[in-house]
Amino acid sequence: MKTANSKIVISIFYRTYREEKNKDEIIMLFRDFPDGIRTSILQEAKLLQDEEPAILAYLTPMHWVLLTNGRIFWRKDNDLAKILYEAIEKVIEPGFEELWQMKLSSFNNEIINHELKFTTQSGQLFHIDMGKFGERRFTFIDAFCWAVRKVRQLGESER
Repeated sequence: MKTANSKIVISIFYRTYREEKNKDEIIMLFRDFPDGIRTSILQEAKLLQDEEPAILAYLTPMHWVLLTNGRIFWRKDNDLAKILYEAIEKVIEPGFEELWQMKLSSFNNEIINHELKFTTQSGQLFHIDMGKFGERRFTFIDAFCWAVRKVRQLGESER
């Protein structure tokens, strides 16, 4: 498994995380979650030996998304999925219209869920529910995009 530097993945997220005044305790650095949550996630994810957890979006015990230095994991209800970054073809970032609708919804106190979208090299399209729109979700996606690009660069340099 090709991996990205987990310290850089964390640092991309940490810049916003550190500067925010209203801490959103749903998305944090993995190490900052309580021991019980970390233990539960690690038991379910079954990380590989060289894999390190970086950022966790924890909505409920049955709905979470974990970024490591080599894969993305997500649980929704009874389904647990994971994909290597090197298998991801493209991360689909929100367009202007989608961003505008999210922003408007925050002014109107409406709740619009944010989705992380990507395609795999085999052509599968994934939509991962990230919960309510917010700054940390975009930073989470930035860290995810960086990790995918970095792993792709590592793969290209080996050719």
